[in-house]
Amino acid sequence: MLHHRPDDLQSTTCSNGVIERFFRTLKEQAIWGRTFRTAAEVRAAVTDFVARYNAAWRLERLGYLSPLDYRARHLQQESLAA
Repeated sequence: MLHHRPDDLQSTTCSNGVIERFFRTLKEQAIWGRTFRTAAEVRAAVTDFVARYNAAWRLERLGYLSPLDYRARHLQQESLAA
């Protein structure tokens, strides 16, 4: 999940649901069912998942774009508008 600056965040009634769904997916894909011996192994699994999520996960709410593709399109539209 991409990190946002505070001014980028919009407070909506569904914001909490979006982040809860992300954490559920993170747990399902990277944590549950695995045995980790160290905290470093957990960090590596989470880091790998977040990188994969940002680059390749297609999300309906983003028009079936990955978070990175959506952000790039958004930034391009902002620069064209400026």
